[in-house]
Amino acid sequence: MTSVPSLTSSLMPPAMPSSMPSADPLAQLRDIHLPGDIDSWVMTPGWWLLLALASAAMIFAAARYRKHQQQVAYRLTAIDLLNALAASMREHQNTSLFLQQLTTLLKQVSLSSYPRAQVAGLTGIAWVAFLDKSGDTSEFSMGSGQALVDGGYTPDSEVDIEALTELCRQWIRHHRDNEGRQVSFFVQRQARAPR
Repeated sequence: MTSVPSLTSSLMPPAMPSSMPSADPLAQLRDIHLPGDIDSWVMTPGWWLLLALASAAMIFAAARYRKHQQQVAYRLTAIDLLNALAASMREHQNTSLFLQQLTTLLKQVSLSSYPRAQVAGLTGIAWVAFLDKSGDTSEFSMGSGQALVDGGYTPDSEVDIEALTELCRQWIRHHRDNEGRQVSFFVQRQARAPR
């Protein structure tokens, strides 16, 4: 005899596996996992590229500025020497010596900007014409700079020392170099500062 399954057993749900707890279904839920903290300085590749380009531009600008400063440092040194010559002239009242030293100073400044072959042999009228041309002025050949034509070798020179000193100071600040460039705005400001 075969047993017939009972009607009540077929309506009952199958038994639960032992691995599932039957007590609380909410106990099976897990906590929500939040994302990690966001860094306050997130750098994407575009920002790194921009930073690298900005750094390179700053280094390039600093190198150009330094090169320019080295190229025009002789102007600032020459202005200091000119001021020392003027102070010596006021103290000793030796016009002939002042004119000789002033001519020497202007030659040294010229040799810093122009080839030796172009400047070294200039004397007299050719010398003051060169100063006029390189300084965009006519004061050396027609003004107080005429005293430089003889270079201080004429006795009893009547010279306006203050006007000549200021003319030479302006020439040192503003003369063109061999490539025809004038001094930059920054160096002009430094040269104007009282020394």
